[in-house]
Amino acid sequence: MQIYNKIRSDFNSDAEWDAYIEEREDIIFCLTENVDVERTKERVKKYEAENKHLLIKNENRKRIEKQKMKNEILGEYMNSKWLAKYAPEMAMEKMVNEEAKVEKT
Repeated sequence: MQIYNKIRSDFNSDAEWDAYIEEREDIIFCLTENVDVERTKERVKKYEAENKHLLIKNENRKRIEKQKMKNEILGEYMNSKWLAKYAPEMAMEKMVNEEAKVEKT
């Protein structure tokens, strides 16, 4: 069912989106309950052939989103490691500098 990877923004209206979701649910039902399996497989093949360009576009979009998420997680991890290492030193340095300013006055 990976070929049914459209998202809401791929549709012009809620009605089109709802019809797509119903079609997808119907296919899942037919395949899991062994209802008209051959006809259902033909529907899937036809859908795949008619939507090949969009399937590729959506796969690329998902890949990009996944990489962005990995980058964000890695960035947060690296930032937390940096903070854990340097923040205590920076905080101590700031306290010492503030104490020095107070002593001068």
